[in-house]
Amino acid sequence: MTILKFRDLARLRGWILDTSMFRRKDFDALVVTDLNQVIEWVSEGFERMTGYSASEVIGQKPKLLQGPNTSLSAKNMIRKALEEKRPVEATLHNYKKDGSAYRCRIQVVPLFAASQSPTHFLAFEKSLG
Repeated sequence: MTILKFRDLARLRGWILDTSMFRRKDFDALVVTDLNQVIEWVSEGFERMTGYSASEVIGQKPKLLQGPNTSLSAKNMIRKALEEKRPVEATLHNYKKDGSAYRCRIQVVPLFAASQSPTHFLAFEKSLG
């Protein structure tokens, strides 16, 4: 269901997709942000993983999930990759809506329009407990 909803969004936005990436990734949630990292869409799994509903996070930045044990070096690595519009992978200590911590493996890839220009980012997120 999640992948079908994402494919509908991709069609609407005109993104060029390699759909095989979904078969190669292990994820609990998907997050789409614009190039400024403002959340535009999350999958149903995001709410199960974080406790936040889509309506609570759309318009926010993923940093709302960060807290005192979120690695500064990992955040800087992610920021640099996103500035350069290139894929990045990292493991972060994030925080749920209720304040409890969890480890999360994220894989972020740029999404490209037909013009070959990146327009958004897609994050595959996997809770590691």
